Amino acid sequence: MSAPAEIASNGMIFTSNSPCAAKCSLRVSTGPLSMIAYAVKRKDCEAISHAVGALLDVNDPITGAWMLEVSSAGIDRPLTRVKDWNRFAGHQARVEMVVPVDGRKRFTGIVLGAHAGYGRLRLDDGGDVALPLTDVRRARLVLTDALIEFTSNLTPTN
Repeated sequence: MSAPAEIASNGMIFTSNSPCAAKCSLRVSTGPLSMIAYAVKRKDCEAISHAVGALLDVNDPITGAWMLEVSSAGIDRPLTRVKDWNRFAGHQARVEMVVPVDGRKRFTGIVLGAHAGYGRLRLDDGGDVALPLTDVRRARLVLTDALIEFTSNLTPTN
């Protein structure tokens, strides 16, 4: 068995926390949009896959067969941090709560941002709701034309 692998290339760090015996599945995430600072496209994932795959072939840190998977959170990405909620204010999202808020667990509406541990949505019925971020099971942006246009206009400076 091999030791955990760590390979750095162009500022990316890949870490495998468990040695592989027979077959190993490796996942490389491009990171959150706020870290990357621009929309990651399919060709970017392909380039990362080729670069990391070549490094793994040359350095051979994994004993046995392995499979490399490179992915991005995608346009309809999850809202996991306060800055995600604030960055995507004005876009539609679906949220599922662990604990009911106002008697319900599922919400759909326009993201208004987040502050003091609460994500805020303008619901489809026109009302606003503050959702405790610690009780959010899942929150994702909804793929819309406006979201596609917004992410296609992102550059490393915005």
